[in-house]
Amino acid sequence: MLASGEQVHRERLGAGLELLWLHAPHSLQAALALELDGGSHDEPAAYPGLAHFLEHMVFRGSRGYAVGDGLMSHVQQVGGSVNASTRGSRTLFHFQVAEQALLSASERLFDQLLEPLLDPALQRAEREVIDAEFHLRATDPDTLIDAAVGTALDSAHGAAGFHAGNRDSLPVESADFQQALQAYHRMVYRQAAVRLVVVSAVPAAEGLRALRPLLQRVAQDRQSWRLAPPPILGLDCSQALHLNINGSSLHHVLVVAVESQAQGATWLVELLRDNASENLAARLLEAGIETRMRLRVLHAQGEQALLAFDFSLSPTCWPQRGALRGVLVDWLRACQSHVLDEGWLAHMREAQHWQWPLCNALDKAQYLLERMDCAEPVYYASFAAWLASIEAGQCLEISVDARAVSQRTVRGFELALEHAPLPFTQPITLRLGAAPYPLDREWRTALSPQLWSGMHIRPQWRDPAVAALFLHWVDAAPSAGRLRALQGLLLPLQREAERIGVRLDLCQSGAALNLQLLGNVAVMAGVLQQALPLLQAPWPEGVDEASPKVAGIALRQLLQALPGFMHPADSHQARQLPGRCSGLLLCHDDALAGQVGAICATQALQVQAVVPGEASATATDRRWQHLALPGAECALLLFVAAPVGVIGQAAWRLLGQCLPDAFQRQLRDEQQLGYALFCGYRQFDGCAGLLFAVQSARADATAIWQALDSFLQAQVRRITELTPAEWQVIGQHLRNQLQGAGSGLHDSAQTQYHAWLSGQVQAYPQALLAALDALTPIDLADWLEHLRTRSPHLVLSSAACPWG
Repeated sequence: MLASGEQVHRERLGAGLELLWLHAPHSLQAALALELDGGSHDEPAAYPGLAHFLEHMVFRGSRGYAVGDGLMSHVQQVGGSVNASTRGSRTLFHFQVAEQALLSASERLFDQLLEPLLDPALQRAEREVIDAEFHLRATDPDTLIDAAVGTALDSAHGAAGFHAGNRDSLPVESADFQQALQAYHRMVYRQAAVRLVVVSAVPAAEGLRALRPLLQRVAQDRQSWRLAPPPILGLDCSQALHLNINGSSLHHVLVVAVESQAQGATWLVELLRDNASENLAARLLEAGIETRMRLRVLHAQGEQALLAFDFSLSPTCWPQRGALRGVLVDWLRACQSHVLDEGWLAHMREAQHWQWPLCNALDKAQYLLERMDCAEPVYYASFAAWLASIEAGQCLEISVDARAVSQRTVRGFELALEHAPLPFTQPITLRLGAAPYPLDREWRTALSPQLWSGMHIRPQWRDPAVAALFLHWVDAAPSAGRLRALQGLLLPLQREAERIGVRLDLCQSGAALNLQLLGNVAVMAGVLQQALPLLQAPWPEGVDEASPKVAGIALRQLLQALPGFMHPADSHQARQLPGRCSGLLLCHDDALAGQVGAICATQALQVQAVVPGEASATATDRRWQHLALPGAECALLLFVAAPVGVIGQAAWRLLGQCLPDAFQRQLRDEQQLGYALFCGYRQFDGCAGLLFAVQSARADATAIWQALDSFLQAQVRRITELTPAEWQVIGQHLRNQLQGAGSGLHDSAQTQYHAWLSGQVQAYPQALLAALDALTPIDLADWLEHLRTRSPHLVLSSAACPWG
């Protein structure tokens, strides 16, 4: 599983801290993932959401670090990422930063876990944030489905309870609540067992010299990992449920409870996902049912698990949902016979081996953390336990749609939920005789190498086994419907390529069409050889839709839809692939360039090294685009493309460095506008710029827009008042990022790709560094005022433009 040169060091510190250090010499950044043995199921029943509330509060300041210098601010300042989550029996914290910031970020994390300030005024403010998050989650289909499942569980089990928390469940003014909060912190954050994974380019012996005193402080007074079994889930499967979610698409969810031998649930879900999306969906399509299946682990603790098989269905197939349980049983039986064998496991091990180099440091840390005490033999027992439960009828069925339901059930969230028998459906027989995992193609090309006429430069990453290839066709973007049809043609190849460690993407880049490959050097040319003929064949017509099909919380829906709104619809006119393109190859292996050159020559594709002059990748006017979404909350995205020219691009990157922390403080903490909000420098296929995002339960589009404008005005003043020392710190953080290789392979490849599109690849990052040195705080404030008042921008909102 590990890449060449990677080594694992394990050790225990005292009774309750287990450490795994992955020395990954080619890692572009360092990462830390930490798991506490305790979660929402351990919180006092009188205060639902207390565990989640404390997870938030520890970011609000600790004894050793002021609020503005805590983990969240520090990680944002150094260009990293940080997050946390509270689960039923676990609480997780993780971050990814530049290697030189690993120690300083770790110091802040451990201090906030052990010594949070829990200031009363900040508790009241954070409760409002939790309440806003509660209202956001009240519209999220997965959250509502989880709550509906809770109504069918034994009430003594933690998974049956309400743990989201809101204004009413968190009486922070109460002395009893404060005692409960302190007691929970002591039990979980100071005394419960800890698992910790560090991924670093530094060997364990060297890295632990600095980190060990911190770890010893964390390990003090820790108890061993709890092994007591939880109460039984007791899933009631006697009646099917109907859940109404306004605006929901049609999907049917089958929930399976496994009371024992489910330790391998998380692994099996991951390993079966590809099989579900390809084999099962294809067999159902043969039977006339068009669907996709999604697998989720709703709860996992020890040998116990709750699993959801979520089928999305078309209206014509909806009446046949009652046959899906039988289909699922047949498919799992086939998987047990043909997949769950040593050949399949070897196939999946090989796929994981090839995919591993594509993971960034945090991906690796989280993967290893989840598998610290699990081994492959548990696959067999877990799978048999699933199948036995479903065959025995221990499978709750929930139909989810937008049909009205008069009954209301409150399980934290208000649910429109009723018992409803499933319609009678004739059983569906599927053809499931062949081994569900695909036979491997021959991926290595036998063509004689030829001259690669595109751009070929060395990547910023050090791993010689990984490469990136970009083919860019100017003025070749098809209509949205035709692009989706093309992407559908590539989908089977895309999934097979993913298994051998190559990510394959076809996307729009302004008015251009862009084919991107990232990953395994040994087979990349073979993937290209399979992909080009599919694109050079006559393009299917496709069907243009009135609006993109997206799902989830409103802000996520807008983010998914944003790239499709970045260009006027009439710019997409191409109907076939042009015979000329521009090409960029990032690799250390010269042999790959010869193979790619041979494939392009064989396909009569002329490749040049530079991109012909293009207009800016976004429209040059100011536009407000409305995407109607269900729900009462308002969500808004503001995207401002970086100006043409290296000085403007350096200014936008600097703004992306110094605005996010202030954005969180002003809009989230001070104004309490909403929980889901962020800003920063972002890159979308062919276009880079500043993105501002807000979703609010109480503010309309006018109020959000005014808050954004007020924020930008305040930041213009703040930037002009920066001291030389503060300006030096901001600039140095950005210099470190520009001189590094990014957060991971994808980020690094995309950065070099965008530099190539703008004609700067040969000078990158020297040109940006020189521009950065020339900028002053007054210059940057002028650029920000220009952004606020005169820059072209795109607004995408769930609300119509308030001023017409």
